[in-house]
Amino acid sequence: MFLAAYFFYIDGVDTIITMCSTYGRDIGLGADVLILAILMIQVVAFPFALIYGKLAGRFSARNMLYLGIGIYIGITIAAFFLDYIAAKKIQALMFFVLAFFAATSLGGIQALSRSIFAG
Repeated sequence: MFLAAYFFYIDGVDTIITMCSTYGRDIGLGADVLILAILMIQVVAFPFALIYGKLAGRFSARNMLYLGIGIYIGITIAAFFLDYIAAKKIQALMFFVLAFFAATSLGGIQALSRSIFAG
């Protein structure tokens, strides 16, 4: 059962990772801004993977995985409406905010998925 669920949610995570630069270009961000966003994602994802691991010891790995997936759902919904509600001048800032929240769950989802699968 877990493998079937894993197939769907990790594909969603991979899609968000893959499409973030394409989405950034579509809303008019330059390559320099996108490179900074991707670098920020990598720097933020590592400590949050450790934080998710610590919190999984307290709240269970499954609950933390649900939290990470919920954050990704929220990011997807917010990104959908970003082009409609945000002025062009603040879209880069909002893109970085969404990238930060994606990074907070990226490492945690991947690490907890491995531990649940191994357990």
